[in-house]
Amino acid sequence: METIDIEIEKEKAKTFKKYSTYVFIQTKEYGYNGYIVEVNEDDFIFMDDKIPAPFPIPFITLTKSICPSRKEARKYD
Repeated sequence: METIDIEIEKEKAKTFKKYSTYVFIQTKEYGYNGYIVEVNEDDFIFMDDKIPAPFPIPFITLTKSICPSRKEARKYD
């Protein structure tokens, strides 16, 4: 498991949100593809392709660094 620097991940999350980057998130239990819609002090709000409502992901649950997704983004209408 890679070591995660939460401060770096917060800055990356802010950048990905600003540019509406489609990202991959890996937590202790799940992997998600989607968009970061808000960044808070301890977590960020995420909109996943397969979950109909945005939800919070605490930074401390990340097991990998936030990165652009390799999957094709879902089209939201």
